[in-house]
This record gives sequence, structure tokens and C-alpha cells, in this order.
Amino acid sequence: MYGMGARALSFQLDMPLAQAAAFIREYFRVHAGVKRYLDQTLEEARGRGYVATILGRRLYLPDLLSPTPRARSNAERVAINMPLQGSAADMIKVAMVRVHERLSREGRAARLLLSVHDELLLEAPEAEVEPVRRALVEEMTGAVELVVPLEVSVGVGENWFDVH
Repeated sequence: MYGMGARALSFQLDMPLAQAAAFIREYFRVHAGVKRYLDQTLEEARGRGYVATILGRRLYLPDLLSPTPRARSNAERVAINMPLQGSAADMIKVAMVRVHERLSREGRAARLLLSVHDELLLEAPEAEVEPVRRALVEEMTGAVELVVPLEVSVGVGENWFDVH
């Protein structure tokens, strides 16, 4: 729902436009706090000319004040989406560094292979699975201090497919 309008929802879910609009209205009625957050984010972005992640990384959006409706609408979608997705990206980057440093500090044979969105993929000897699991949870949940706790789940398998 990151700024998606009824037309886009109607198209993506192959539903009538009126049904998509009703869905959005009901979603924001039930989740009024989300609506307040989105409205506040847009208002602040228009006033400042940028949005920022929780770690302060900024994205300037001059088209928020564009006289062209399409440019303004695109900038508004970005203004709503970027703080959320950008903050998630910031958090996973911090977690990657922390996990790597911890594995090195502990002399682990486990290695960080890659990140995929909000996931980290590691390769570890079987004997290190439990201590690496603990390290992952501790470092990922502590990557960024938030008001609400982050939840981390760890899957173990022979390959990435088996973990899902």
C-alpha cells in the first residue's frame, strides 16, 4: 500500500476500480495509523524537499512541488516508499557489517555470502550452525535501535531453496 492508488491496485489484482477504491478506504479505516504516517511523511517531504531513512540517508524530491501532475504523483509515491524500503536497506547493511565482524572476531569458518532484500545468506560448517544462528539473531536484531523489536528468523538447509 506504499502510495498505490485504486487504479494500480485494480490492475494488479484484476478487480474492478470501485472495488479497489473500497479496499483502500477500508484498509486505511482499519489502519488509521498507517494513513497518518503516510500523510505526515508527504507533508514533511513537501516542506523539506526530501525524505530520509531512519539512519538519515536523504533523497531529494524536487518534483513534489512540480506543476505537472504525473511528476508530482511519481515523487509522492517515492516519498512514501523510500523511507520504508531505504530504512530496511540501511538496517540490512548494518547487520551485514556486524555479522561479518562478529564471525571474524569469533574465528568462525562461517562466511557471509550475500544479502537478498532483508535476508542474509551464510555458509557454515555444521558444527557452527548454533553459535552462528545466535550471532545472526543478536547482530541483526541489534543492528538499529528501534521502538519496536525486530524479529529475526533463521533457517538452516543445504541450500537457499531448502531454507524457504
